[in-house]
Amino acid sequence: MVVLVDIFKRKKLGLALSGGGAKGIAHIGVLQALKDQNLKISYISGTSVGAIIASLFAFEVELDEIGRFAKALSISKISKFKPSRSGIFNNDNLRGLLRELLGYSQIEDAILPLSIIATNINSGAKVVLGSGDVCDAVCASSAIPGIFAPVQISGIPLVDGGLVQNLPVDVLREMGANFCIGSDLSSSYRFSKVTNIVDVIRNSFGIMVYYKDYSQIESCDLLISMELGDFSLNDNIDKFEELVAIGYESTIRTLENYKESETTLFGTVTRAVKGIFG
Repeated sequence: MVVLVDIFKRKKLGLALSGGGAKGIAHIGVLQALKDQNLKISYISGTSVGAIIASLFAFEVELDEIGRFAKALSISKISKFKPSRSGIFNNDNLRGLLRELLGYSQIEDAILPLSIIATNINSGAKVVLGSGDVCDAVCASSAIPGIFAPVQISGIPLVDGGLVQNLPVDVLREMGANFCIGSDLSSSYRFSKVTNIVDVIRNSFGIMVYYKDYSQIESCDLLISMELGDFSLNDNIDKFEELVAIGYESTIRTLENYKESETTLFGTVTRAVKGIFG
């Protein structure tokens, strides 16, 4: 009997976690499912909320603890109102929450090799953060333009990586992965009714992400796609367990489908070889 761990045992697995606001809770279910199937991730990358979850996982924060952290991820809880020329909010509260778990850890010291995607707001270039203060990098990757002030890293103002790459798969291959799994939150969106400038900016950003980045989706060896159209980008704390369950079940289903296809292919090749050589 073929088991998943045998199919993947010779592969260096990379996992990319996409952005998607408060839907990022579903990534926790994805990670739990991979763990339950004894699949070892060798490299991890993330954008925006995906960078938050990926960073905590890369430093071996327990999934239960990541879940407790995720419950704090809403604009009302992680934003500190501070009007400025570059953003409605600063990143102090998010950075403070991250510091409680990660301290002043450096990306290059992560137990699991980690890359975080951000955008240079001056040039529009993609920036891959593979070293430096992990909390600053996460704040940069999740700084939605106009809502959060850019984060200065090495003198460069950085904002949300979703502007340039919402599902960072290519960086996994550059890190050494030979089989890339993508956890994609952007396959379906429900846009909130706008009531203020924050809603306008967030919806605009979500629309942009929704209609781009297909090249990264297509480059996945295995894509975990979730039906999350009924969930908000802003605050899903009351649906926490449901989102985790969707992430978990979507991952198990995707893995089972992959196992079935690989088993069928193996059987076909085996029969063909026997037919040739008797």
